Amino acid sequence: MVFVGLSEEIVFRFYLINLLLLRGVSPAMTVIGSTLIFAGVHWSYGAGAAVFAMLAGLVLSTIYLSARNLIVPIIAHAVFDAFYFAGGIAFLWLIYNST
Repeated sequence: MVFVGLSEEIVFRFYLINLLLLRGVSPAMTVIGSTLIFAGVHWSYGAGAAVFAMLAGLVLSTIYLSARNLIVPIIAHAVFDAFYFAGGIAFLWLIYNST
């Protein structure tokens, strides 16, 4: 789970944002482009996941551009993934115990 967030941050925040910035794309359009591609990658999980990924991508891209440090969005992504995973396990445990 940690490696998914790590690899997504490297690809979408570090590589894609820097590639677009080096090609002369404005920071605002860079964030929008990176965010839309990030959401598109999550489309296979459903529309709700894609919308959430779009919002998360917007926040993580803004954090990366503000901090100019990849560690901050990696930690934010890892914390979210951990809470999501813990909540998913708790929900399954609740269903299991209710039967």
